[in-house]
This record gives sequence, C-alpha cells and structure tokens, in this order.
Amino acid sequence: MQIRQPALPTAKPSVTPSAYVLLSLPLGILYFVFIVAGLTLSAGLLPIFVGLPILLGVLTILFGIAGFERSLARAVLGLDDPEPASASASVAAERGLFRRLGRAVADPASYLNILLCILKLPIGIVNFVVSVTLVCVSIGLIATPAVYVVLERTISIDIFETSYWIADLAPNITSMQLSFVCTAIGFVLLFLSVATIRAMAAWTARFTLAMARAPR
Repeated sequence: MQIRQPALPTAKPSVTPSAYVLLSLPLGILYFVFIVAGLTLSAGLLPIFVGLPILLGVLTILFGIAGFERSLARAVLGLDDPEPASASASVAAERGLFRRLGRAVADPASYLNILLCILKLPIGIVNFVVSVTLVCVSIGLIATPAVYVVLERTISIDIFETSYWIADLAPNITSMQLSFVCTAIGFVLLFLSVATIRAMAAWTARFTLAMARAPR
C-alpha cells in the first residue's frame, strides 16, 4: 500500500496572492455563467434526451475546472502536492453514455464542484472590491503631498481648508505638514492592505482545496 506524503510548503509560491485575488473575479464570472448556462440548457433538453450528453459534458468540464483551481490554490499556498494525471480520467474511462453519466451524477464531487463554481463569484467580488479599495485608498493617501502642491499652485485650492476638526486638534500644523501625515497613514494602510490581500488569498485557496474534488 502506497502512503501519500503530506503536502510540504515550498520556498516560494509560484502565484502571487495579489494575482490570485484579482483573478478570482473574472474566473468567478466565467464559472458562474458556464454552470448556469450549462445546467439550464441540459435541463431544458432532457425531455428529448439531448440534455444527457450536455449534462455529462458539463460535469466532465467541472472536474477539469476543479483540477485547475486546485493547481492555482496549491501554487498560491506554495504546496508541493502534484495533481493527478487526469482530473476526469475515471469518468471518461466508463464506456457508454449512461454509465458515464450515472457515475458522474452519483459522485458527490460533482455537487461540490457545482457549489464551488457558484460560490466563486461572490468570493471573487468580495476579494476584488476589498483589495482594489484598500490599495487605491493607500496610494491616494501616499500621493496627498503631490496632489496638495499641484492643486494649490495651479488653481489655488487647499484640500485641507475645510478640515476644521483638524485645526481644533492641531492648530499649529500647516496643510503641507498635514499632507505628509496623510502619506505616513497611507504607507501604514498599504502595509495592512498587503497583509489583508495575502490573508484573503490564503483563505480562498484553502477553501478551494476543501471544495474542488477529483472524481472518485
């Protein structure tokens, strides 16, 4: 009996957390559209039996998607855990449409993969919105001195002119000094943003590994 060695972390992940988080939205949209269109089409054509091969094709492709998602997740986590040779080999090995379809429908992995494709969309939306918002706000705060100088010298607008609560807290601080305070806050927020993106990527990858299954 061959004992499978546990997954070991490699020195460096081959996919960066930021790339994984940003990819989660377009992939989530693609998966959601595919699963909804595929299942709807196959269900609508079941009365004339055309839906049976379509359903088998959808479930087979889902095993391929699950294998791709597992590979991405392991690359993000830096796990040295090779993918099986063929994600859908056991389903394709069956002879006959009804045998192959029956095996795929009876496999719990099919339903986990369907659920994964559906959940990838809301997870991708949250990951994308949170990461882009944090990074954009951080960069905006870091660039505050440049924005202040440009606006003040070109159109004579002080972006801190109406910040009366700041004047009450620190009456002697100038607008330029305040802009550098914003820059310092921006660097802190950028550091927190990177940590947050890494945490979201790690959670998403672990969730994917728990959901994406190969056929039995």
